[in-house]
Amino acid sequence: MRVLLALLLPVLGLAQQCTIGQGSNGTCANHIAVIIDSSSYLGTSDRADQLAQFINTYLSQYDLTAGQTLITMGFYGMGDPSVSWSPIFLFFGQSDISMICNDWQTLFAAEQSNNMGMCTIATALASLYNTTRDEDWNYDQIVWLTASNDTTDIQTASAMLPAFPNTNFTVVSIGGGDFSSWTGARVLCQNLPFPMGFESKIAAQACRSASGNNQCNHAGTTAMPTTPRPTGTAPTPTSQCPCDITKSWNDVMVVYDGSNVLTDVKFQTMVVLLQSIISRLPISQAIGQNSRVGVISYAKNVRLIANLTKYNSPVDAIMDDWTRDNVEQTNIKAAIDLARDTFNNPKQHRQNARKVIILAASTYREGTDMPLSSASTFKDNGGVIIVIGYGDLKGEASQVLRQIASTGYFIDATSKQPDFNQMNSLFCKANCFCPTPYSPVSSAATGEPTEGCQYVSKIRKLKLDPITKVFIRFNGNVFLDRRR
Repeated sequence: MRVLLALLLPVLGLAQQCTIGQGSNGTCANHIAVIIDSSSYLGTSDRADQLAQFINTYLSQYDLTAGQTLITMGFYGMGDPSVSWSPIFLFFGQSDISMICNDWQTLFAAEQSNNMGMCTIATALASLYNTTRDEDWNYDQIVWLTASNDTTDIQTASAMLPAFPNTNFTVVSIGGGDFSSWTGARVLCQNLPFPMGFESKIAAQACRSASGNNQCNHAGTTAMPTTPRPTGTAPTPTSQCPCDITKSWNDVMVVYDGSNVLTDVKFQTMVVLLQSIISRLPISQAIGQNSRVGVISYAKNVRLIANLTKYNSPVDAIMDDWTRDNVEQTNIKAAIDLARDTFNNPKQHRQNARKVIILAASTYREGTDMPLSSASTFKDNGGVIIVIGYGDLKGEASQVLRQIASTGYFIDATSKQPDFNQMNSLFCKANCFCPTPYSPVSSAATGEPTEGCQYVSKIRKLKLDPITKVFIRFNGNVFLDRRR
């Protein structure tokens, strides 16, 4: 995914005065990238507004008229497709004050839309790397403002820092996230609204002579705002499979549409959503409760980008080159068949892991073999198919895609980005199953057992024919319930 996402959006009304670049200060950094978290981690539109306002304050301290400092501004995580179908918007303003102000106005208006979606730091950092690996776009300093406190995501992202060997990272942790894994980064912990003069504190981190420091972790931080729970005594249902996607151990084949139906920005957004999801999985080839992930791209032809034994970590997966053929036709059947062949290979698929296909597709086009039979065979043999339907050229969801999906596993993405939490939930549901030869005591509509698993066997003893049921708790404990 080595695509430059420099997006020139229409300039909205200058309702807020921009003073960027009109200060008197210089900086130790020749090129500064300011990356702003616009995801749901911010919590409210008011906090997003405060953050956008601060960017103007922060960049207003510099004098950009001499052309000695280059500014790149970017933001990620917007959930409104009319504003952002792309994972990370980069505005290469350089030293052009009017251009940077126009970009900031776009950012400010987008923040006010209050449609914050989900994009992990790891995915955003991978996207930044893919757009800036050329020497022309090296950064002296990257200022990363984020409200995320997702430890798994932060640690995954830290593994990518060596890809920026000459860059000084300054992290402003708004949500109190633990960035101790970001070795060498300068970490400032400050909740919104930022105090007066905080921009100078960030600017002081630009000099390469400054030593790495961490003023955030394990210190007193202000918690993210939460919605109060409603009062009452309604019971909270318990789950046989508590949802923790970071501990799932499915075998997953990601199958995505590489045809020309999706626009470039929608295609990039689709890839980033998929990579954001799998960046949270415990991907490893080690023995134990880990996930394996493979990738298939399809259009007229089908390409195996990664089999189930290629990736050793989430970073391996999201840093891989997920390209497309960008031609007509969508041979979904061939893609599902290739995924089935991969699962049928004992050197690829682990028998104790659930087989899961994530199909991200635009539509099913006539002229290729109907995929329903292949999909049904896969599902009948214990597999789960999660389908994200992006719609055809008319923006309509395909009925064929709905039939391909396992019951309850279809997500309509024709007019908006899929809900990240919903995807996490579906992964958890897929990971909740009874291994052979056990069967569920009872099942939810989406197939997961709701009361544990049982093994029913007939044991001949005298003239009685008792049924022995072995119930397996999902924490690994086993107990027997013998009934006559």
